[in-house]
Amino acid sequence: MDSSLIILHIVALLTGISKFSIGGMGALILPLLLIAYPDGQALAILIPMFLLTDLLTMAVYRTQIKWRILLRLLAFMVVGCAAGAALLSQLDPSKFTTAIGGIVLGMLFLSVYLERGKSQCMKHPNVAAGAGIFAGFISMTANSAGPIISLYMMQQQLGKTSYVSTRAWVAGLVNVAKVPMLISIGLLNIETAKTSLSALPSLLVGCALGFLILKKINLKQMTWAIRMLILFAAMKLLIG
Repeated sequence: MDSSLIILHIVALLTGISKFSIGGMGALILPLLLIAYPDGQALAILIPMFLLTDLLTMAVYRTQIKWRILLRLLAFMVVGCAAGAALLSQLDPSKFTTAIGGIVLGMLFLSVYLERGKSQCMKHPNVAAGAGIFAGFISMTANSAGPIISLYMMQQQLGKTSYVSTRAWVAGLVNVAKVPMLISIGLLNIETAKTSLSALPSLLVGCALGFLILKKINLKQMTWAIRMLILFAAMKLLIG
């Protein structure tokens, strides 16, 4: 097994763990995959993995979904995704990894800031619209919109089950919306889909591990460990 396949299976394993446990690994998974697939192809390879895990999480968390909140956020995120797809279609492949490194690094610092802040800005309709568009843009270009979506959801005063379910369905539906966009700009095709699905066994193992370890890990320590790995990965993309 060559190094690219090893990295692909590691990414699939981490994707499964992330989706079924603490989340927040999106900004780590893409830079890691870019080591093996250093262009927009990496984004397309991730989508089938995300869609499969999204279907599983959506099936598990299907009660108490706040559809009004979900549809409002989703509409703006789709606009942001379209803007992200337009950028990807024009981006010089040689500059792709540098651009993603900068975006991931920026989102890492933003996630720390938002976690520490007490702002209630997401309750304002206009700010929420802007956040949705920005989240969609970041989701399309770097798969790192988790902090923005989490902040938006937390400020809607949802119960625990409603929060988890609504967030899971937003993630799943946004990834569905990405599919035709990635196909239209030539990144997602039969070959990238086959590459992604070849790592299905590792993806399923990751889902099982994530489900099993969720109650046994220190979430705060794990979050900071992931952030340090994201920082290292982003700097690697920037420096080359």
